[in-house]
Amino acid sequence: MNMLVSTAATAAALPVDSPSIAAGPPDIDPIFAAIEKHRVAMDALKRANAEQERVLRLADEMVGRHELSVLDMREPSNPPGWHPFVDAACSYDIENFVPRAKHPELHDHYQAALKERMTARAKFVEEMAGDIDALVNVPGVKEFDAAEELVSTSPTTVSGMLALLTYVGSSREEGHSDDGVSPTFDEENLTVLVETLAHAAKRMTARAS
Repeated sequence: MNMLVSTAATAAALPVDSPSIAAGPPDIDPIFAAIEKHRVAMDALKRANAEQERVLRLADEMVGRHELSVLDMREPSNPPGWHPFVDAACSYDIENFVPRAKHPELHDHYQAALKERMTARAKFVEEMAGDIDALVNVPGVKEFDAAEELVSTSPTTVSGMLALLTYVGSSREEGHSDDGVSPTFDEENLTVLVETLAHAAKRMTARAS
């Protein structure tokens, strides 16, 4: 992010009163349309994520949680002979907590219970929302594409450059919120963003000289 800060400082230092690089109406600069496209895609992804979580919470209430509560039969136990309950989310967890070689009946009981639970949940979720993964994956791809387009779009005005920096910076901060959805501004495309901003700054400076 230090490179972004340096680029922002460069943008702020540009002579915005020069006619050749004046801010101008936002609709002239393509970056504003790219920002809005990503904003729309991000909103759609957040709605899809919220719907997915709603369906999964409902499945927890109506069918049972994805995890199965099992006895941790590993040794040594503390105190001796006492085994706590732990959550098992898959067959591997059950084998780890309740090895079949030592506890075959209990192991098989838990494996059957987990399979029954997962089958019931899958049926419930499909009836409620269809493909629960596609519910988020489809808008997720659109957000990814919009983010890629955004960081590759070169601002043509100082106001556009500052708007891009502000939008990306605030989006990354909001990505740490509790909704579990983060924009695709990662190390790879932030590098592209820095290159895009650097080229834009050079063009503006050249026009101003």
